[in-house]
Amino acid sequence: MPSTSNIDVGTVTSEAKIDTTQPISTQHSRWVDALDSVLNNPLDEPGDASCELANRRLAWWDSAHLRTWMLDQGYSFYQRLYNSSGDPSDIVFLPGAERQDTSFPYAHQGGSAEAVRQPFEAHTGERAIVGYAQDSQGRHVAMKAILSGSEEYRILKHLQSQGVPVSPDEFQNVIPILDILPCEDHWLAIMPRFVAFIAL
Repeated sequence: MPSTSNIDVGTVTSEAKIDTTQPISTQHSRWVDALDSVLNNPLDEPGDASCELANRRLAWWDSAHLRTWMLDQGYSFYQRLYNSSGDPSDIVFLPGAERQDTSFPYAHQGGSAEAVRQPFEAHTGERAIVGYAQDSQGRHVAMKAILSGSEEYRILKHLQSQGVPVSPDEFQNVIPILDILPCEDHWLAIMPRFVAFIAL
């Protein structure tokens, strides 16, 4: 699974690193995959093979071609933390993000200004099929890779057709779908990032 040990987002230690000196595509040169190859290989039993596949998925999210393409679509990805061996973790964050109030249904970042953790820190999960970004208006979104032709895709298309609630009164406890983008013969479902870490 993606590494989460020995990583503190608020105080990046020698056990974790963010390498911003190299192009993202070179950080995972041992893994070169298309979305099709990583989505069509299920993460089954825990073990080395499962860990490698999870890392390949993370590498796909961090690839230069995907990030460049997403910028063209109006989305800027969060950055990822790496462990001491250079493997990706499932922790992403937005360097320099300021605490802000945003309109429903987008995430609100609140809490103490002296919080240890970075604003809008997120975990991409053990399956590594979720990414986080800001749109061109600075709003925080989550995106999920979806297999083409799957039941999940049909459900999300139906939810998208229901529109986006404009107030909590209209919210039916289902995260709305903002957009579904075609990507490498599959899909990326874009949703508002609905919750954020709140420091107490």
